[in-house]
Amino acid sequence: LLKAVLGVVGLVLDLDPVGRSLVGKVGSALCAGVAAGALFAAVARRRTLVEARVAGLLLALGTSLAAASQSWSAEVPAAAAVAVALLLLSRAEAEDDPAPAARGLLPMALAVALDPSTSALALVLATITLIRWRRAVLRLLVWLVPSVLVALTAVALGSSPEAGSGRGGLALLFSPARGVLVFAPVLLVALAGLVGVLRPARGRRWDQEPRARWLPLAGAAAALAHIAFVVVAGDGHTGPFWGDRKSVV
Repeated sequence: LLKAVLGVVGLVLDLDPVGRSLVGKVGSALCAGVAAGALFAAVARRRTLVEARVAGLLLALGTSLAAASQSWSAEVPAAAAVAVALLLLSRAEAEDDPAPAARGLLPMALAVALDPSTSALALVLATITLIRWRRAVLRLLVWLVPSVLVALTAVALGSSPEAGSGRGGLALLFSPARGVLVFAPVLLVALAGLVGVLRPARGRRWDQEPRARWLPLAGAAAALAHIAFVVVAGDGHTGPFWGDRKSVV
């Protein structure tokens, strides 16, 4: 899908290989900006603006997203699609409205269409969303059906993830050559944040509603599913790359 888009742009603008490379780099940089901005907006709905700014900045510069945005690849726009989906889910939670959650199913499908290795992540997020908003399941199905068709069509026309990479989960996390926590140790901050979210709030009055925890737990479950999928079916060290390619999302 991405090669087709880049090829069409190259034909329309009559670009040589160097020009196509520059256009791809600009496109990836824009997608990285969208991912950081969407995460900022999602965090700002739950936490302070300072924490939201830090989260967006760390995603853009503290993970392998910055390295991936140096060229046109599937991982960066897929990460942007996942971030937009999380933004819509956080909006649904804040407004107690299933409509944004239903629309969030489409960027989940787009992430799968761009990068099939996000299939497990999208499946977990979509399943938890359907369970959370089960009373509005018909509205969600209106968006779920076309989303599934988009994802399946793109996966059928594209290439499937490579099977049997032979790496274990510890290598994916701690390998000095490709380990996620080695190249993006800031992810440990996310784990600390998850613990803080699950901890009972101090100073909450008896008439205050407790903060919903389903979205942070859904994000953690989706991340674990993505790591497991990459370990079993994906190959995140194909080609030269700073860190693990398939763990950018």
